Amino acid sequence: MKKYDIELENMMRSHYNSLGERHKRYYAGLEALKLGFGGKKYICDLFSMDKNTLRKGILELKSEKDINQELGSRQRKIGGGRKTIFFYK
Repeated sequence: MKKYDIELENMMRSHYNSLGERHKRYYAGLEALKLGFGGKKYICDLFSMDKNTLRKGILELKSEKDINQELGSRQRKIGGGRKTIFFYK
């Protein structure tokens, strides 16, 4: 497996950090698949990500779901996040 040069690694990290959670998984999974043998460990080290997260991204890429449809959907499920606090007078 051939490693990327330092300048390209820095650009990849910058792009990776600008993405949302799902897109990070897709991008890392795609890069790992491109590199072949040893690519998973290299990408996990490069992006400081867990191997299970990378595995999930690869599975999502290989799944039968339409990724293009998912990419346009919400970042989080409806109803997620903090609940509204009601103040009564």
